[in-house]
Amino acid sequence: MNLFQIHFLCYWGTSYIFYLLDIYVYKNNIVEIYKQNKITERYWKYCYDSAKAALINQILVTYPIILLLEKNIDHGYYDFKIEFLRFLLYYIFADIYFFTLHYLCHQSYFLYTKIHKFHHRVYTTSAVSALDASPVEHAVINLGSFLIGYIIFGGHIVTIKIWVSLATINTGIAHSGYKHFLVGKEHNIHHRLAKHNYGQGLYILDRLLGTYILCDLKC
Repeated sequence: MNLFQIHFLCYWGTSYIFYLLDIYVYKNNIVEIYKQNKITERYWKYCYDSAKAALINQILVTYPIILLLEKNIDHGYYDFKIEFLRFLLYYIFADIYFFTLHYLCHQSYFLYTKIHKFHHRVYTTSAVSALDASPVEHAVINLGSFLIGYIIFGGHIVTIKIWVSLATINTGIAHSGYKHFLVGKEHNIHHRLAKHNYGQGLYILDRLLGTYILCDLKC
């Protein structure tokens, strides 16, 4: 299975699981127990619109970039210790890169209104809305945060496949809107308040710069 197929299956698989969860909590009137956001008719329409935008980004932006990436990835001997270290560096540098550009998009009126606002047009995020962004933002920020570690440190095809899988699943989880911190609470706070939790994963720079919070949105 190639990298795009892995990414595609992980993204839509994660989105479908959370879509089923959304339907379950909605039909059983337990949304407030498990989700930070209300589910309304507008929410379902947003999920549909997000799915279309995400699919367009995957086909027109993600696919050609990953196609170019695959041509230069190492397929030789796999050294577990080196590749494990690379994976950790991918994780750290993705967070730093994403925070930096994401923070700039919020601080710059031009970048926010022309590029990033599309992703923030509503605050009731869903897993499928993770890649619901302008093509420019998707290429530079979303894919950039994924690629920065590989660009700097290189990597074996096995490491890249694992990274693609986990990074794709994580971005869906981060936008799921559920209350537990393991399923999207931190990034959902960002979408609700728009001035906290600019990073991802470890939220390293958020913690260092004082923009990290984890609360029940009554804070």
